[in-house]
Amino acid sequence: SVGIDVETGKIDIDIIMTGKPRSTQEKVATLINIITKLEEFNNGKPVKIDDIYREGENYGMDRTTIDKLINMLIKSGELYQPKPGYVKRVTL
Repeated sequence: SVGIDVETGKIDIDIIMTGKPRSTQEKVATLINIITKLEEFNNGKPVKIDDIYREGENYGMDRTTIDKLINMLIKSGELYQPKPGYVKRVTL
Protein backbone atom coordinates (compact mmCIF):
# COMPACT_ATOMS: atom_id res chain seq x y z
CA SER A 1 0.00 0.00 0.00
CA VAL A 2 3.05 2.27 -0.07
CA GLY A 3 2.55 4.86 -2.79
CA ILE A 4 -1.22 4.30 -3.07
CA ASP A 5 -3.49 7.33 -2.77
CA VAL A 6 -6.27 6.14 -0.44
CA GLU A 7 -8.65 8.70 -1.91
CA THR A 8 -8.25 7.61 -5.54
CA GLY A 9 -6.96 4.05 -5.06
CA LYS A 10 -4.27 4.71 -7.66
CA ILE A 11 -0.50 4.49 -7.47
CA ASP A 12 0.88 7.94 -6.66
CA ILE A 13 4.63 8.62 -6.73
CA ASP A 14 3.99 11.98 -5.02
CA ILE A 15 3.29 10.14 -1.76
CA ILE A 16 6.80 8.71 -1.81
CA MET A 17 8.42 11.97 -2.99
CA THR A 18 6.55 14.51 -0.82
CA GLY A 19 4.66 12.48 1.78
CA LYS A 20 1.33 13.77 0.44
CA PRO A 21 -0.82 12.32 -2.34
CA ARG A 22 -1.33 14.43 -5.44
CA SER A 23 -5.06 14.74 -4.66
CA THR A 24 -4.20 16.38 -1.32
CA GLN A 25 -1.60 18.64 -2.93
CA GLU A 26 -4.17 19.80 -5.49
CA LYS A 27 -6.73 20.55 -2.75
CA VAL A 28 -4.12 22.46 -0.74
CA ALA A 29 -3.24 24.54 -3.81
CA THR A 30 -6.93 25.25 -4.44
CA LEU A 31 -7.48 26.23 -0.80
CA ILE A 32 -4.48 28.57 -0.81
CA ASN A 33 -5.80 30.19 -4.00
CA ILE A 34 -9.21 30.65 -2.36
CA ILE A 35 -7.64 32.22 0.75
CA THR A 36 -5.40 34.46 -1.38
CA LYS A 37 -8.38 35.75 -3.38
CA LEU A 38 -10.43 36.35 -0.23
CA GLU A 39 -7.50 38.20 1.40
CA GLU A 40 -7.20 40.40 -1.69
CA PHE A 41 -10.94 41.08 -1.58
CA ASN A 42 -10.58 41.99 2.14
CA ASN A 43 -7.64 44.35 1.48
CA GLY A 44 -5.17 41.92 3.08
CA LYS A 45 -7.18 41.40 6.25
CA PRO A 46 -7.69 37.93 7.79
CA VAL A 47 -10.28 35.72 6.10
CA LYS A 48 -13.38 34.32 7.83
CA ILE A 49 -13.30 30.53 7.80
CA ASP A 50 -17.04 30.60 6.97
CA ASP A 51 -16.18 32.47 3.75
CA ILE A 52 -13.60 29.78 2.94
CA TYR A 53 -16.28 27.10 3.44
CA ARG A 54 -18.60 28.93 1.05
CA GLU A 55 -15.93 29.30 -1.64
CA GLY A 56 -14.62 25.78 -1.11
CA GLU A 57 -18.06 24.34 -1.86
CA ASN A 58 -17.71 25.77 -5.38
CA TYR A 59 -14.68 23.49 -5.79
CA GLY A 60 -16.36 20.39 -4.35
CA MET A 61 -14.73 20.62 -0.91
CA ASP A 62 -16.76 19.97 2.23
CA ARG A 63 -16.21 21.56 5.65
CA THR A 64 -14.42 18.51 7.04
CA THR A 65 -11.90 18.54 4.20
CA ILE A 66 -11.39 22.30 4.48
CA ASP A 67 -10.89 22.07 8.26
CA LYS A 68 -8.36 19.27 7.80
CA LEU A 69 -6.44 21.26 5.18
CA ILE A 70 -6.53 24.49 7.22
CA ASN A 71 -5.17 22.63 10.26
CA MET A 72 -2.45 21.06 8.11
CA LEU A 73 -1.48 24.50 6.75
CA ILE A 74 -1.42 25.99 10.25
CA LYS A 75 0.85 23.18 11.47
CA SER A 76 3.16 23.63 8.49
CA GLY A 77 3.38 27.39 9.16
CA GLU A 78 1.71 28.53 5.94
CA LEU A 79 -1.38 29.90 7.73
CA TYR A 80 -2.06 31.30 11.19
CA GLN A 81 -5.17 32.19 13.17
CA PRO A 82 -5.00 35.84 14.26
CA LYS A 83 -8.33 35.33 16.08
CA PRO A 84 -10.88 32.52 16.37
CA GLY A 85 -12.77 31.86 13.14
CA TYR A 86 -10.21 33.64 10.93
CA VAL A 87 -7.03 32.65 9.10
CA LYS A 88 -4.33 34.54 7.28
CA ARG A 89 -1.47 33.46 5.05
CA VAL A 90 2.03 33.85 6.43
CA THR A 91 3.87 36.22 4.12
CA LEU A 92 7.56 36.94 4.20
